[in-house]
Amino acid sequence: MRHLSGCRVVYHHDYYIVNDPDLGLRMRVYYDMDVAYSGRALPEVIQVATHHFIEVSVALAWRYSMLFSWTSASGCAEAYKACDMYGNVPLSWPISPSLRTEYIYDAFKVISLLEFHHSHSLCLRVPQTINQAERFNNAMLSMNEYINVQGQLEVNHRCEKCVRRWINETGNVL
Repeated sequence: MRHLSGCRVVYHHDYYIVNDPDLGLRMRVYYDMDVAYSGRALPEVIQVATHHFIEVSVALAWRYSMLFSWTSASGCAEAYKACDMYGNVPLSWPISPSLRTEYIYDAFKVISLLEFHHSHSLCLRVPQTINQAERFNNAMLSMNEYINVQGQLEVNHRCEKCVRRWINETGNVL
């Protein structure tokens, strides 16, 4: 067996990949925003799939559309295409741009997780070798568990407009 020397770290635009000896896995570690991005919570561009990058400003617009107007990921993709956002890709390029709903969902997850981790001075680490559709599941479960136990400012807000109580036919509040 040949011995491999060197750190074996692979650097990407918004994360690096390193061996985690405790877990025995290759881990994707997102850069510390305070160091890499001058204290901003998010980078300007994130990678959502191999060779697929999205500007965070566009991904934030999709997230707000999904949160505030209940727009689906496919609706976000269709609106993006309708705005002729592909018109800036020269026809001479050997690629054809495409926007899949998976990229929109992954951008939503990455942005949300990065903001949460940044706000708690934590580093986002996810498995590199797992399927992309499942890559962020454990990080999302951990974030949700933290919010469930520790709470968040928005949870304690309970006005009649935001929180509705449903009472079933036996009088129990649902």
